[in-house]
Amino acid sequence: MDSLTQIVLGASVAEATLGKKIGNKAMVLGAIAGTIPDLDIVTRFFVDDLTASVMHRGFSHSLIFPFVAAPILAWILKKIYSSYTDVSFNDWFKMFFLAIITHPLLDAQTTWGTQLFWPFEWRVAVENIFIVDPIYTLPFFNFPNTNRISRKAF
Repeated sequence: MDSLTQIVLGASVAEATLGKKIGNKAMVLGAIAGTIPDLDIVTRFFVDDLTASVMHRGFSHSLIFPFVAAPILAWILKKIYSSYTDVSFNDWFKMFFLAIITHPLLDAQTTWGTQLFWPFEWRVAVENIFIVDPIYTLPFFNFPNTNRISRKAF
């Protein structure tokens, strides 16, 4: 899926899980967390293009990765934002876990698919969403006038 959609999905998930406790920081952190699995593109600087393409959507797009990355990120953010006393380690973990796991689950819906069950070489591709799909992404945006209209209509 395109990066914008992954950013918007990560921000939406983080806002839903931790937004009431930490405000807009949740969206920013969720946007970052939603793109973390795509950081495997850095391998292109160290290996040939074919190997990099095979490695992309590998471990960082597996169902194992959120269980590895989320506790580390939760621990770091718990230390950085220790002033938020009402935000527990579990709150941070849940936010990062959900923001990260939605990335490979969404990528699995595309025609390219992803290796959800890494280290096995099975690529899961449901093929029901295009790689760039505005019809999927647009509903995540909160357009200013839509809330006012819907409240008046009901």
